[in-house]
Amino acid sequence: MMESLSQRIRPYSSSVRIKRAEGFSSLREVHHDLAWVTESHLRHGSFRTSSDFSDWEGSAYSDFQIQPGAPVFHLGSARSIHFGDHYLKGVGLTPMFPVRNSDYYHGSGHLLASSAAREYLVSVWVKQLGLGKSIIPCDGLLVAEMHASLAEVARKTYASGGNFDFNLMPPCDRTLQAISVKPSGFLRFTNFSWLLRSGADVSLDALTRVIRDWGTSLDADFTKSEDGINEEIGTIFGQIESQTVLGLEEFFRFQTSGILWCSLNNNFSAGIKFLDLEVPLVTGPDLIYDFSNREDREFDCPAHFEVFQAVKQVREWILDLLGWCRARELYYGYLKNPAHAPYHELLRIISSEIETRLVRESRIFNDSHWVGLIRNHYGSRIGDHAQAGLAEVIDQQRSLRLTGSIKLSGPYQSDIVTQARYGLELGKSPSLIAPSWFPRERFLADIDSGWHRLFAECIKAVEKETTPEGFLTALSYAELQIETTFANK
Repeated sequence: MMESLSQRIRPYSSSVRIKRAEGFSSLREVHHDLAWVTESHLRHGSFRTSSDFSDWEGSAYSDFQIQPGAPVFHLGSARSIHFGDHYLKGVGLTPMFPVRNSDYYHGSGHLLASSAAREYLVSVWVKQLGLGKSIIPCDGLLVAEMHASLAEVARKTYASGGNFDFNLMPPCDRTLQAISVKPSGFLRFTNFSWLLRSGADVSLDALTRVIRDWGTSLDADFTKSEDGINEEIGTIFGQIESQTVLGLEEFFRFQTSGILWCSLNNNFSAGIKFLDLEVPLVTGPDLIYDFSNREDREFDCPAHFEVFQAVKQVREWILDLLGWCRARELYYGYLKNPAHAPYHELLRIISSEIETRLVRESRIFNDSHWVGLIRNHYGSRIGDHAQAGLAEVIDQQRSLRLTGSIKLSGPYQSDIVTQARYGLELGKSPSLIAPSWFPRERFLADIDSGWHRLFAECIKAVEKETTPEGFLTALSYAELQIETTFANK
């Protein structure tokens, strides 16, 4: 068997010094010892700790990320760390924090208590739907009374969403801070992009590690030795293609089950599991979008079309990897150095297999396959008038989500021809969506769903609490409500 990802993740990451924080209460007793914070929060006086920050008590790591074609405003996770088997969010700024620190939502290191509550409760909800394996779930959280310096950060986070009435700010976000707890060991496509761009070109290690870890993320198990990777490539990419398609089709079940995640950019693991659970819109499976009304164009991603964005991000990564390999294959072929011959041959094989198995012959790049999911889901559930609207929306969304434009920089420009060959130019990353407390109010007002009301009432009951004890008690009760409702449905 292959090494686990938790054993292999450090090459994608950088060490972060951490210290225990006082005053945190945990939802789960097993997470009681996970109240760790970074140097940044201690320097800003945001946490109470047992001593000053010169006396460090532990080490964790934060992961490097580079998004293909996107400006590098930060190097990776700005407020999250991998600590043992846990992924902790809201621990303060990491060394990856944004250069432009005006993004208070991510760039302060702070996690709103209401965001942590949504992450946890939607994890409970997804588990009840039988889709728990399609997310990186929030297993628990810790909360503490908020330092005055973070109270101002919380206000600025809300202000960054636009015109916001601070009277509507949930009470919990005025008084509490949170750390969410998820399982560690996952990888993002942007981790792979960073590793490829940081390693020495003459080494096979970075490329073979990416391919193997990608397969491991998808539960594809190939057992041969590192020396045999040339012979394994076809099998590896065949498994990667089939597992990726299955993962994307499983992701579509969120939409048919009535969950929209609303913030998809760079929030998938390489195993097609969804990561960022802070801003879900739970509508229930009985919601049918009114495709006959084309007047309201407020939302560029109508209900049940998020699968297009998921497919687009996977395509971006595949073409980025293909461009990286093609550029180096051309480079080493031009040098004609016998010492580089094994690397040149491996790059040729990998490039050919990616182009054949993951692009030309793959359902990943077959628009009809993904449009078919939408049509099959809605086909018998809407009237003739809405059918015409559905066709128009599909064409619009296919244009927005499956195509666009991107330029590969530096040595990766050689693959522009490959992109043009398939007519699959890539689009800009979507802008940051404000948390769901900055709601899509007109949309929410039209939802008449018992499921939506249940989830909204559970969240509101937790948000009104202002003490750690009250917050955690309300959260446990909300969890029980959700489980009981599903058990009795």
